[in-house]
Amino acid sequence: MKKRLSFLLLKLQYLPSSTKESIYSSLMLVIFLIPLAVAMSVTILCDKKITSTEYTFGHEVENQWAQIMLIFFKEYIYFFTYPAFPCLIDVLYCTICVRCSCAIRKLTRKISLCSPEQFGPSEQIQVLRYKAKIDETLKITQEIFSVPPSV
Repeated sequence: MKKRLSFLLLKLQYLPSSTKESIYSSLMLVIFLIPLAVAMSVTILCDKKITSTEYTFGHEVENQWAQIMLIFFKEYIYFFTYPAFPCLIDVLYCTICVRCSCAIRKLTRKISLCSPEQFGPSEQIQVLRYKAKIDETLKITQEIFSVPPSV
């Protein structure tokens, strides 16, 4: 799975980026910042002695900085793992889909602007190679995100 995802990200470099991707970049930043803000809020507002004792399964933590760090990291990991990480995967999937869609539109526009005389064998081969890159990217995306892993 890790190799496929690395291969997919490598293949995406050859597809043109879309102007819409900046929205997804901003969204990723917000998704990263939400767990940070929640963890800081919980750390500031909670009773540190009681919460740190709960997080250490009944063992009392004496140092106040250790209590703060324990609560902050525990809360950050918790809120990043459940709500944020699946959202990041979703945003990655959407970004891949937008990039492939943009590449297909660009290819379609390029073909429609060519006259039949200009669309000779060399141009057709170039279009087919580009289409093969898009198809391979979509196939890998489907294998990673849509098909359940085999046991």
